Amino acid sequence: MGVVSRLRGILAARTLRGRVDVAAGARLGRGVRIDVAPGARLRVGSGCRVGRRARLEASAGTIDLGRGSRVGERSRLVARAGPIEVGEGAAVGDRCTLVAHAGIAIGERSRLGDGVSVIDFGPSFGDTEQPIRAQGVRGAAVRVGRGAVVGPR
Repeated sequence: MGVVSRLRGILAARTLRGRVDVAAGARLGRGVRIDVAPGARLRVGSGCRVGRRARLEASAGTIDLGRGSRVGERSRLVARAGPIEVGEGAAVGDRCTLVAHAGIAIGERSRLGDGVSVIDFGPSFGDTEQPIRAQGVRGAAVRVGRGAVVGPR
């Protein structure tokens, strides 16, 4: 029984059907954790590879892994409110972290080196009379262009 067949069985058992779409030919490593909340979506394109112990979490946003893309071992992709899009043939290195509130797009054939973090939000700290934790966060979409290389490799 192939990995995709086993995954489809697991997804059906966890009532994730309709929220998760895994194309034929996708490969998921051992220990991959998938957490998709109601209203969120995950799409894994054909030929996509997700490394061992990677985490794909969609709280309210979407995660879209394009055809032939790669997500490295122990990487975390977290779509809290905005989408994460990894383009065709793009590679996210090992131990990378992507957290989206407004949106993150990794262009086709782009490379994120090992350990790269892409976070599209930060704290608001305009009011000096209020603690930073009480001021919330502000976000702006992040786009890594086609063929770009970020990080050491």
